Amino acid sequence: MSLKLGTKFQNLNEAGFLAKLQFINTSLAVAPATTNYPDPWPTVYGTRADLATDTTGYEAAYVAAANGDRAAIAARNALRVSLTAKLRGLARYFEEVARVANDATLLETTGYDVAQPVVRARAVHPLAAPVVTLKHGVLSGVIVGRVPRDPGAGSYEGQITMADPSVPANFQQAVIAKLASHIEFTGLNPGQLYHIRVRGIGSAGPGAWSNVASLIAL
Repeated sequence: MSLKLGTKFQNLNEAGFLAKLQFINTSLAVAPATTNYPDPWPTVYGTRADLATDTTGYEAAYVAAANGDRAAIAARNALRVSLTAKLRGLARYFEEVARVANDATLLETTGYDVAQPVVRARAVHPLAAPVVTLKHGVLSGVIVGRVPRDPGAGSYEGQITMADPSVPANFQQAVIAKLASHIEFTGLNPGQLYHIRVRGIGSAGPGAWSNVASLIAL
């Protein structure tokens, strides 16, 4: 659960701001908020009585501005600015108390909206088919494959066959390698032609198979 309170009061119209202010004031004046956030609050945030007085003052300013009088509207707007700053300050205090208590449910008693954590899902894309190149290993009977490194691949699977490479069923798994630059096929018969393909394996599973590369083992 989030340990943050919603304080985007600027997104509320005047009626919405008044309703939210009244709800916060009412919620904080009764249990369980009076238990969760007991008096006295830190001096910088004022008191419950101060908040009640401010709420009453805004209610009066809201009514006074309803007839469109410019001076009344300006007074209401100025009061809203100061109240918004006060509500945001109180929110930080309430969040800190909940954080210290390690109890996010305290925030639900304040009358504020509890901000929902933003979850950003990382897109998972299938791995593209790499291009494999082959070379002879240092030792006899070894062929080393290489593909460009794919950031999404955690390992690489190599398959090999001596039969017709155009038939996928002829390939057999020969190696699972961590490094794209060193996919080693061992135990091969010198003089035999081998056909090899490689694919990356990532969080979404295996990717597409590479081209088939062929090389005679030495």
